[in-house]
Amino acid sequence: MPGIFSFPLEETIRRRRSVRKYSIRPVPRELTDDISRYIRTLSGPFPEEVRFHMLEMPALASGRTLGTYGMVSGASRFLAASVRSGKTCLEELGYEFETLVLYLTSLGIGTCWLATFDTADFRKDMDVGEDEIFPAVCPYGYAGEKAASVGRKSWEELYFGGDFITPLTRAAAGEYALPLELARLAPSSCNLQPWRVLKTGVGIFHFYEYSTPGFSDKFPYDVQRIDMGIAACHFGLSAKENRLAGGFRVLEAPDIPTPENWIYRFSWVCG
Repeated sequence: MPGIFSFPLEETIRRRRSVRKYSIRPVPRELTDDISRYIRTLSGPFPEEVRFHMLEMPALASGRTLGTYGMVSGASRFLAASVRSGKTCLEELGYEFETLVLYLTSLGIGTCWLATFDTADFRKDMDVGEDEIFPAVCPYGYAGEKAASVGRKSWEELYFGGDFITPLTRAAAGEYALPLELARLAPSSCNLQPWRVLKTGVGIFHFYEYSTPGFSDKFPYDVQRIDMGIAACHFGLSAKENRLAGGFRVLEAPDIPTPENWIYRFSWVCG
């Protein structure tokens, strides 16, 4: 079975790490051209249109910091994404951007999702409209040191069958056990992993956001909706690679008791 990238998706996801220190080794022009071409092919399951921007900012590599970028060193190239406001705009942005991040991983290029920054510094080098949301940037380049792995929540904390009390077993997940496992490995803001998935009926997986109290108060939007899109990306690309028919839709939320701060966002419908 052919992979989506140059090697299997599962391997790509397991290899991805957040790189915070970058080498001075330049990214070859042919690779940046490949990335630019790949960006033009990106699409996701939701209707909003995401715009991507490739930026060269050598001032950062030489020691200048922008906003809260003190946590990243040596980066001079950045990817940024913007989108007009819409019902699923942040989920779509997360889905497409993570697809791009995984593509760079398949090329041996390091990345790091960043969602806390001074947008004014970047708007000067971008054509971002006042009506657009500009929620994330991503430095990219060759890693300057080996990036450490981070822990993830357990399967039982994230996935449920029939109700929000009963954990979903891998056996009950069936052929979707791998897409769910790869979603479990997805990165997220502060590694909070806000997605929760409820399987109901025959082949419907409802994705809920656990809205961490106070977490998005410092943003003009719910930043954890981007994380929902990132998890959906891992799930959806895995389903595609394994030829599982279906797609994401926004449905009515199931009429069952739901824990506090859990918000229905979208569903995967098989078939």
